[in-house]
Amino acid sequence: MTLKTIAILLSSLALASCQSAAKKDIEPAPKLQDQVETLERHQQILMAEYERVEREKAKLQETINELNTQLEQEVTQKQVCIEQSKKDGEIKLTIQQDILFASSSYALSASGSAMLKKVVAGLKEQDSQHRIRIVGHTDNMPVMEKWHLQFIDNWDLSARRAASVARQLIWGEGFSPEAITISGRAFVAPIASNATPVGQAKNRRIELLIQRSDQ
Repeated sequence: MTLKTIAILLSSLALASCQSAAKKDIEPAPKLQDQVETLERHQQILMAEYERVEREKAKLQETINELNTQLEQEVTQKQVCIEQSKKDGEIKLTIQQDILFASSSYALSASGSAMLKKVVAGLKEQDSQHRIRIVGHTDNMPVMEKWHLQFIDNWDLSARRAASVARQLIWGEGFSPEAITISGRAFVAPIASNATPVGQAKNRRIELLIQRSDQ
């Protein structure tokens, strides 16, 4: 074999090697390609979930608008506060104790029943079903001994008040019992300082946490 022939063979081998290396640089390895496809699928899933949440938030905003219309007087008088979570659109409707219950009582007042009727009217205006978590809250003042035959402490009182609201929604307004849950949080989640009477009054409240049932 001549030197010229050897040189031609070496040149051919070098060119083939370069082409192979270039091809590897351009085309992902099988494992890397699988990872890319998995990431793209996850991205599509996340985008679809984001779009779903945004649709639900928009629909719940319509519910908020209707609740604000129904409860205009109570909102103006700061007896009721209506908020929406930026994360998932959940509505938080905070109701001060005084409109629902007399002091140291878990019996729903006439004004409380009337106000809850407005809440349900606002929800029924929307073409959807809703789930409601009812959470009772108190201030940090211990329950006086004279009330111990009715309820033991603030945990008991807050849970009984939440249950009274649930009964009115179910038996008084025809709300589905499967769509309602209740809890009593006593004094552990204050929204104001319990050091003043004004702060204590703000902490004595019922919260309705509202979501669409198809969320």
